[in-house]
Amino acid sequence: MLGNDFGEWKVKRYDITLQPDTPLVQIDGKWRIVPRGEAWNALGNRLADEDLDRFQEKALLVLSERDPKFDLPKEERYAANVLGKELTHSTRLRKGIAETLALLGSRPQALSQCSREKAETVAASVVHNLLHGADWERWAGLDSLMPLLAEAAPNAFMEAVEESLSDLSDTAFRKVFAQEGDGLFGRNYISGLLWGLECLAWSPEYLARSAVILAELASIDPGGRYSNRPAQSLADIFLPWHIQTTASFEQRKAVLKAILKEQPRVGWKLLFLLLPNSFGATSGCYRPVWRNFIPSDWEDGASPRAYWEQIHMLAELAAEMAHSDVERLMELMDRLSDLPQETQEVVLNHLMSDNILRMPESERVVIWEKLDGLVRRHRKFSDAQWALPKETIIKIEQIAKNIIPADLMLRYRYLFSESDPDLFDGKEPREEWRARLDEKRRLALAEIMGDGDFARCLDFARKTAMPYKVGQTLGVIASDRVEAEILPSQLPADDEVVKRAVAGFVWARFWQRGIQWVDELLQRNWETPLRAEFLLLLPFQGEIWERVSSYLGKSHEELYWKHVDVRTGVWKWEDVFVIEKLIAYGRAGAAVTCFTYALDDEEGFDPDIVTRALIAVLEHPQEIKQLGRYDTIELIKRLQSSTSVDIEALYQIEWNFLPWFDCLSGDVPVALEKRLAADPAFFAEMIKYAFRSKNDSADTIEKLDEQKQSLAEHAYTLLDRWRTCPGLQKDGSFNEEVFRNWITEARRLTEESGHYEIAQVEIGKVLTYAPADPCGLWIHKSVADVLNERGSETMRRNFMIALMNQRGVHSFSHGVQERELARGYREKAKAVEMAGFVRFAATMRALADQYDEDAERDENRDPLEEYS
Repeated sequence: MLGNDFGEWKVKRYDITLQPDTPLVQIDGKWRIVPRGEAWNALGNRLADEDLDRFQEKALLVLSERDPKFDLPKEERYAANVLGKELTHSTRLRKGIAETLALLGSRPQALSQCSREKAETVAASVVHNLLHGADWERWAGLDSLMPLLAEAAPNAFMEAVEESLSDLSDTAFRKVFAQEGDGLFGRNYISGLLWGLECLAWSPEYLARSAVILAELASIDPGGRYSNRPAQSLADIFLPWHIQTTASFEQRKAVLKAILKEQPRVGWKLLFLLLPNSFGATSGCYRPVWRNFIPSDWEDGASPRAYWEQIHMLAELAAEMAHSDVERLMELMDRLSDLPQETQEVVLNHLMSDNILRMPESERVVIWEKLDGLVRRHRKFSDAQWALPKETIIKIEQIAKNIIPADLMLRYRYLFSESDPDLFDGKEPREEWRARLDEKRRLALAEIMGDGDFARCLDFARKTAMPYKVGQTLGVIASDRVEAEILPSQLPADDEVVKRAVAGFVWARFWQRGIQWVDELLQRNWETPLRAEFLLLLPFQGEIWERVSSYLGKSHEELYWKHVDVRTGVWKWEDVFVIEKLIAYGRAGAAVTCFTYALDDEEGFDPDIVTRALIAVLEHPQEIKQLGRYDTIELIKRLQSSTSVDIEALYQIEWNFLPWFDCLSGDVPVALEKRLAADPAFFAEMIKYAFRSKNDSADTIEKLDEQKQSLAEHAYTLLDRWRTCPGLQKDGSFNEEVFRNWITEARRLTEESGHYEIAQVEIGKVLTYAPADPCGLWIHKSVADVLNERGSETMRRNFMIALMNQRGVHSFSHGVQERELARGYREKAKAVEMAGFVRFAATMRALADQYDEDAERDENRDPLEEYS
């Protein structure tokens, strides 16, 4: 860039560092300009047009390089460096170039020897050439630099984004969103773009464009596990109590209107996020580093007057949008108590207008149901802070009475909704309101059916959210004549509403009339498949299983066991034959579900049958989909604590369910960890699964098939989470001989396979969990001796790294925490040195020195050093 070779620059840089007040310093072996902004102002007058031309050429060369990690599937990109998929130029160089572009665009006045607007033109040209017509790989590859590129040339930056969004159905950003990964090593490639737009939104000049762009991105966002989303950025910018833009109230209002016009769906959701009681926390928006968008006296927050001014504005916009859209009106009614009183009046007056009264009853019923439910809810929770005043509730109740449906099916369908507790407005005991609700349902259904017309009952069921509850009510009130219409003719019905209504009918009828009713029907001349269909609708319990045996027999019992829903009853440990039947008919997943319902019963726990069922699940992978992670892991924990479990089977179970173990929740594959610590051959096998041998050449490295990839991932996960130190015994004691034998054999096996270097990494990590020595030393002497050996440098280094990683998430303390850690590790270093472990002591002292350096760096940290 300077036109000199590296040798010339190397000599010159040392001369520069010797000058007083030099801007060039070396920190941690890396050359830096500190502080960058001051150096720019001081040295900018030494740059000429030709310097900027050379910089432009090199900037495009470096930043336009395609990131080779995109050759890999998104699940493997975390290992891009290991797999040789690295950029030619370092992250620090790329970031430095982007920073320089930001300085060119934001502080051109420092370049007094350059032509007018030369700096801004270069910055805009680079940004334009980088992003104009860019594919998804370019956008994703530059993600971390987007905030700097936005500051470098705001207009060129937004023009490029707008151009890419010109066809929302075929924009590159759809593919960028699709790159978001799952799991521990997944990441997304959109955060930098969002931060860049948040940065520009601070400026009144750029707020409108950046906000509309965010709305367009939100309209195509498929969602994901990361919280950085375009809709979240919009909410952060306009949050009434924490505004993140310097634009005026009128400007913000105009921008919100523009969003509502351009992207109504996104805008509507945004209004709801901004209304009171929606958004309780924010981390704020990305702030510009180089541009002076934010006044020096800016304070986050809003005065009470400014806050309520915004709330009124948001409520008015929401009311306007809901005026001609019933669905939105219903959503707004749910938030009525969050609206200012003036807006509440506007909404309620609209509900009394001719526009509503003239609507067909079939369309208007949803409004009546919403109002009726609103009255119940606010009366039920009348003491809550959010409850509407009594006068408002009375007004809403009157509005509801004016539009109550004349059609009985429409009037009563709300009684058969999904959530029963929402259907009562008092505070009486559960038994009382449940009895009152059941009575209402019986009276309503009887009124609808008239003289017992089952066809009208089905018509009504089709209009409700829960046909099953209609069937339950019918089961209580139906005459024998209606029962004869239903059973058995309706049992094989394909119509989903009929099936659900009949299921509810049979269930309620059983609990009303008992097992004698079941026997009476099954003794009739029904075909065997109809008997099976009937039995499947009954509770999953002993007296029904007896009827399966009696009325279906062995030749047809599969019609029951292959399809029965085990969640409709309570299984007990003594009913082992049920598990045998489920496993025999390929329902191992259902068998495991039965166990999870009996976990509280510790006395009857049978490890043998549990093990059999879990192994059977593994033999039929489709059965795993039926299982819940939490309950299954709790079941495995019970196996782990059992003294009679088949250990080989437990190994197999833990291995196959390894991804379900959540170390943050304390879930541990106990048996496998103990096996690693007890069996060096197993340890060596896991190392070989997870890592390539140093003896493998590039030509012999094969692409892993799905099975081998799974083995590698499981082995890596097991090793990474391993916390059981070799030598630890069942009683918690430490056996030195066992430990040394394990180390010796593990070394021999991994040296033979060419894996000893990586084996040292994993051993070093697990030795951080070694116990203290009986003599009082903080680590057992036999472990310290192994770590102290000549040739164990890798083991010691990874012991140190593991200790650092175990620190976990921590807050910035200006070096206070780091000083305390350094003090503790220095004391440990002294202790092992006094015990004769000199090399190990040096490693511990290096760890203490590292924390001292971290403390010094934090004490003197430039606030502009890290900004993204």
